[in-house]
Amino acid sequence: MKQFRQVMLFLVLLVGLLIVPSALAQDTFGLSNADYAYWTNAVETSAAFNTLSYDYTFRFNVSGVDSGDINIQVAGGGQIGEMNGVPMFSMTAVGEMTIGRDRTPIDMEVRTVGDLTYLELVKGSGWTGGTAEDFLSGFTEALGLSELPIDPESLFEGDMGDMMAVPGMTDAIMALSMLQASDFIAISRKADMGGQAHFVIDLKIADLLSSDALSPLLGLGLAQGMGADASGMTDQEMRQMSMLIGMLFSDLTLTYEQFINTSTNLVERGVLTLNFPLPAMLTGGADTLIEMEMVVNLSGYNEPISVEAPKDFQRVR
Repeated sequence: MKQFRQVMLFLVLLVGLLIVPSALAQDTFGLSNADYAYWTNAVETSAAFNTLSYDYTFRFNVSGVDSGDINIQVAGGGQIGEMNGVPMFSMTAVGEMTIGRDRTPIDMEVRTVGDLTYLELVKGSGWTGGTAEDFLSGFTEALGLSELPIDPESLFEGDMGDMMAVPGMTDAIMALSMLQASDFIAISRKADMGGQAHFVIDLKIADLLSSDALSPLLGLGLAQGMGADASGMTDQEMRQMSMLIGMLFSDLTLTYEQFINTSTNLVERGVLTLNFPLPAMLTGGADTLIEMEMVVNLSGYNEPISVEAPKDFQRVR
């Protein structure tokens, strides 16, 4: 159940809860001690749920593309938790994707009951079901792979396998230990709104990508992508590379707003917003703007939930 909840939180409710590891608690990220204590307590209390309901809206837009603007708008909801010892999860997604003049409707649903997950990509088209391993196997076959280059289960448990054999990987991982979250995360508390405490988290992506702690990993990734050996790069070359990447993302803004009920001290709403302007010199065409907003509303903490497995489904192969 622990792994199930962690995976589902990461995939679906990251915006809603934004868990900050206890290792980062040595810094208040710009908040007063009292506000930081209140915020962390509310987040930790919310994350300890047994059952939870949610609804969300998602908007993604790319404008200025030569082939036509891209727009995705989706809304849905679901439940997550455990009832009578059985893990349960559900999510609906209804909306539309537009690329230029082409429009594609979106109407899908996913459910998990126990060890089986069920997916209906188009409403009324029928359900496909299987274990997580079944879906992963089908995914690798669709990519034309005999197996994934990294075992997700082993990676989740902390075993990086052959990744550590890549030249420069050990140094890159060790450098990450120097990463200071307060260098790229700033948190502020705004005026309370309608019985909700309002916190804003600014994620400084450019500062993160240009940091000395991340430069070895970025250098390694770029070198691997070009088929080169990163072990021959000097520290100065890696820092220059990370600074260049940071400059490319200098106009990107990524903010997360979190609303906490001041009566229950539970997280009720999260809003993640991305704004990323790309100049023509980078796109090779016109100026391009990438925008994204995701809003997640949380409710029904520790109340009964019900997720039913479809009566008929085709086993994933």
